[in-house]
Amino acid sequence: TGACAGGAEAAAHPPPPAPRPAADAAAAQRGPERPSDAVSPVGLVLAPTRELCLQTAEVARRVASYTAPAAPRAYVPRSASLAAGGAGRCSEVSCGCVVGGVDFHRQRDELLAAKPRLLVATPGRLLSLCGILPASSRARQQLLSPPPKSLPGAAEEEAEAACRLDGVEMLVMDEADRLLELGFEEDLAAILSLVRGGGAGA
Repeated sequence: TGACAGGAEAAAHPPPPAPRPAADAAAAQRGPERPSDAVSPVGLVLAPTRELCLQTAEVARRVASYTAPAAPRAYVPRSASLAAGGAGRCSEVSCGCVVGGVDFHRQRDELLAAKPRLLVATPGRLLSLCGILPASSRARQQLLSPPPKSLPGAAEEEAEAACRLDGVEMLVMDEADRLLELGFEEDLAAILSLVRGGGAGA
């Protein structure tokens, strides 16, 4: 992916510690109390589109096959695994892929069962799984009064956090320039505050 090429297409760095004055701002981003079995990835890759996430997860699977005795498979949502040509399973070296356009509750349950160590995600769906309503969903709700229950993001807002980000040691923003161009700046800021300030739902 662009993470290998470097330059404007990708940005990778260990998350820096947050200064103390930012603690209150980070706390404001956190959602409801997180469950003890929440997924806590060590590596996190953010990408702007569903297709790029699926491609990145497949590359991660292939690379990981050279680092473990048994070749692992990338975990992808079952409803998305047909597009990736995978079975949606994981093993010792596991890679998760969470994206929008897939049933939220089914994806949440599969993620909790797989507990991947490397997570590839679109920013909005990742925040939803952290128990936070993404900026894009908030914008849609503001356009509709009252917002219907079927509005994307409504179910996610009510769900208990399934993911925490305080264990992330390496963060990659694949096609970082496009993430900003597509308006993910607010979502990225929220994710960074969770990585630096103590996970999600803390």
